[in-house]
Amino acid sequence: QAINLLLFCVDIWIHEFGLATIAWLGGLRATPLPFGCTNVGAEKSLFVYFGVLTLLGLLFWRGLKENSRWSMSLAVGLSILQFCMTWLISEDAFDMLLSFGGIGGEFYLSTLLIVSFYFPLPEYWRWGFFRYPAVLFAGFTFLGSLWQWRQIDRGLVVIPWGSLFGGAEHIGGDMNQLSLVYGWSDQRIIDTYNGIGGFCLAAIVGMYVFFFIKQQSHLWLYGLWRK
Repeated sequence: QAINLLLFCVDIWIHEFGLATIAWLGGLRATPLPFGCTNVGAEKSLFVYFGVLTLLGLLFWRGLKENSRWSMSLAVGLSILQFCMTWLISEDAFDMLLSFGGIGGEFYLSTLLIVSFYFPLPEYWRWGFFRYPAVLFAGFTFLGSLWQWRQIDRGLVVIPWGSLFGGAEHIGGDMNQLSLVYGWSDQRIIDTYNGIGGFCLAAIVGMYVFFFIKQQSHLWLYGLWRK
């Protein structure tokens, strides 16, 4: 029971961080809370925008000093995404992304954590031991969400309407917003989350296969050298 409760809490927190990361990349204040709630500011904040940009700049700088291409690529990619989400997309499109980002984060944040296991961060940012529980919890969330949406696609489970505290009829729920405010059909919701789940799964499998082959090639070269 205690383990199930812990995993449930981790699942909720990744969900809330998924929503919060959309807000932060769009220049909005956001506070993800571990009990199914994220407070998002109504107005864009230059403090948030330049704060996030500064952190990404530090990540790039440390990656450059330590020749960490993963860190530099991540910093550049997120900086470009941040600029587009803050200054280029419409307000309606951004609000739609906020509704999408909770469950979306269960896929893309979990995938980022799982993939990052094999990519060392700069020494100052290195997470060492903590990457092991992080990849475990991220894997639980990712596989749980992937299985849930596969079941929904088969008609065995319903779309998670509503919110944790407001019930299935709560109009403020993410899926309710996508359906009622932005006109998404049930099938579009199902196809979108199954699509992103399949893409993330392919990315994870591809990365693990790449590192497995890389490791085996090193062992083969080592054995050849010993001969």
